[in-house]
Amino acid sequence: MIRDNLALTTFGDAKERMPWVSDTCAVCLSDLEEGDDVRELRNCCHVFHQDCIDRWVDHDHDHHDDHDHNHSTCPLCRSPLVTSSQSLVRPNNEPSWAVDRLLYLFGDDLLP
Repeated sequence: MIRDNLALTTFGDAKERMPWVSDTCAVCLSDLEEGDDVRELRNCCHVFHQDCIDRWVDHDHDHHDDHDHNHSTCPLCRSPLVTSSQSLVRPNNEPSWAVDRLLYLFGDDLLP
């Protein structure tokens, strides 16, 4: 269900909107070509071949060991997979994964 809700586009379209995006699929390590179908992860802006990220997400459902539950995150940066149907607004004013990471990395330097 997660993979069906991830944004589907072509690499050319994604590159036009986000010129900084990598030209390499981090799952298969192959080059991304302009006409390739890719899924764009809205939470972290990484893109992967559609088939590669679909296999990545499906792997979590095929194996039920505790160490395999990381496949509901981006294979590159481990941010949670946020689908286009989900809101980025967090319930109960919880900080986003990015805020959590910044606080972890920089700690008290960020707090007033």
